[in-house]
Amino acid sequence: MKLHGIPDSALNRIAQITGQSLELYHVSNELFDSFDTAQTAQGILWFAKDRAELLSSGSGAGLYPGRPVYVYDCRVTVANPAGWDEYEKYGIGELKGLGFDSVDLDDSFVVFDPDDVEILSVYELDAGDMYGGSA
Repeated sequence: MKLHGIPDSALNRIAQITGQSLELYHVSNELFDSFDTAQTAQGILWFAKDRAELLSSGSGAGLYPGRPVYVYDCRVTVANPAGWDEYEKYGIGELKGLGFDSVDLDDSFVVFDPDDVEILSVYELDAGDMYGGSA
């Protein structure tokens, strides 16, 4: 099921103006059409860099058994990501204050501002499609 999309020409223009554009993935039991940091535990948005890894391991996602699972394919545009060194040294508020807009953590990516995220498509999975089909 595709909720909405943005033309590639617009995405390319946004990336040229503001920074790098990445295709990242998010998983949730909730169906929504935009991200909202007020709905997250830490006020930040977590994404996986690899969809296959996300589906096989959940990549730290806190999913509830027996509920629908939605996979979000997203385009994220960031200009100044922090890395592990900064993430381990500073809190989220400090990272924001230092001008970082995201954190690049090996297999995961953390985004601070939901306006930096565009949902390209959303897919509902069968329970058996998560965690290598063992759910």
